[in-house]
Amino acid sequence: MSQATATRNVELLEEGYRAFNDTDIESVMAIMSEDIEWTEPSGLPFSGTHRGPEAIVENVFTPVIEQFEDLTLEVDRFVADGDTVVALGTARGRGRETGTDIDNPFAHVYDIEDGEITRFVQYTNTYLWRDAIGA
Repeated sequence: MSQATATRNVELLEEGYRAFNDTDIESVMAIMSEDIEWTEPSGLPFSGTHRGPEAIVENVFTPVIEQFEDLTLEVDRFVADGDTVVALGTARGRGRETGTDIDNPFAHVYDIEDGEITRFVQYTNTYLWRDAIGA
């Protein structure tokens, strides 16, 4: 894969994180393939593998937005190798019901084909997420 492909993929994800942080979920969905596979780690209320943009919004994004206020995903670094990109960063926000702050590092691994995310896997400390929402 060319460096140009890696650069385009990082730019795509930068736009996706900006849109998510602005709660512009439609723009995030627009960069997902119709058969995207999205995996959240065990131990989270929204854990599991979800397929398709609508399932991701229903089973991951909506619960996360409902359970947290001021949630932002701050990426410190992208590591790109062609069609695979790793985003390293921190999730910050506050549990709506508990008032507990979250400051939780993550690694997000993406596969991208033809300008669309086809696969996502999150690696994070699930205890911190659960603590912030009181689960």
